[in-house]
Order: sequence, then C-alpha cells, then structure tokens
Amino acid sequence: MVDVDSEAVRIHLRRLELQEGIATYLARKIAVLTVEKRTIEFDKADFQFSSTRPFSWRRNLPPLVADRTVFNYVATYNDFERCFAQFLDAAPDVLRFASLGTTEQGESGTLFRIDYLKPSGAIGFYYPDWVAVQRTGQGEVNWIIETKGRVWEDTVIKDTAMRDWCARISQQTGQRWEYARVNQSTFEAQKPHTLVEATQMSSQGSDNMTRPEARDHWPCRL
Repeated sequence: MVDVDSEAVRIHLRRLELQEGIATYLARKIAVLTVEKRTIEFDKADFQFSSTRPFSWRRNLPPLVADRTVFNYVATYNDFERCFAQFLDAAPDVLRFASLGTTEQGESGTLFRIDYLKPSGAIGFYYPDWVAVQRTGQGEVNWIIETKGRVWEDTVIKDTAMRDWCARISQQTGQRWEYARVNQSTFEAQKPHTLVEATQMSSQGSDNMTRPEARDHWPCRL
C-alpha cells in the first residue's frame, strides 16, 4: 500500500521520470479499455489514383519515371524507396503499382491511412508506402507493401494493424489483399527478381535494426 499523503511519497512523485512513467502507464491502460473495433466503413470506395490532384514533391530528386504506375513520376523519400520502385517496375509478376507515401500530401486529396494503437496507448495513424497488383496463377493479388530501412518500436504493431485491415477488406470485398514489409538489409542481400520472391523473403526476414545508409548492394539505377 502507498500512502499518497506521505511527504516522502510526494517528494518522489515530483520527479519528472516518475510522472512521465505514470502518465504513460495510465494512457496505455485507458486506451486498451476504451479502444473500439468497428466494421470497416468504406470512404471514397470508388476512388481511382487517376483522380489524384497534382502535388509538388521536393525529396529524392530528380523524380523517378516508371512505366507501370499511373503517375508521371514516382515520388520517393530516399534511395531505398527509389530502388524498390525500379524493382516493382521491372518485376515480371507486377502488373501495376503506386507510391502511397504521396497520399500524405494534403494537396493531393488522396489520404489513405490505417489507425493503430501505439505502445504508449495513443491512437496512431499509419501511412503505408506502396500498393501493387500482382499477377498469379489464381488471379490478381493486391499488395500493401512497407519498405523499411530501420525497424522501430511500433513497426510490428503497424504490421499487425495492416494485416488485420487486409484480412477484413478481403472478406468484405471478395478481392484478395495481402501485406508485406520489406526490410532494406534483407532486400539488398537476397536481391529478389519477382514480387513473390520479395514477399516470401519478407515473411522470413529479420526484425533486427538495420543501417539506413547501407544502400550499395542492390543493383538499382541512381
């Protein structure tokens, strides 16, 4: 038992690290008790990428030109994303793809995000990197793909939220949706040639922290 009226306890509770720890704990517990799972509600279900409004881009220039995306350029944040876009554009089992990172731009008018519960207990918004359509013997498969140069504390939580979204959206639409995270270190070491290789590699990959500067193994065109 703790006597909150004790002067010694009050002195300890003035310590900033204890206050932050208590606040974090309470936020996490309250979030677990109050978070509500609901049936997916379709917003802009008839949206097409071709309806995206023009938007400006100032990262990783010059922008990449690709044949299998509806956009005139592929907007990428770093060299690894640029290499992955080149991979998608060349992979024989990829029919089409698009960078989803661009949908964070308010001016594009194409916001796509998944809500998830952060380790702190707060609600976070996850913006995945890519969508791709794969040709298979059983028909087309829609992929949501995250490319990661570094694995962070909440990365696995985002993975779980995205897989749950794919499972529920597949059930409701009858279309097959899958999710894969492609880590930079594994991608550069194994050099996949098809999307099926990249996604299988993803399921076997490590969640170890990777160095974002290690970019010189996969033969991309910079």
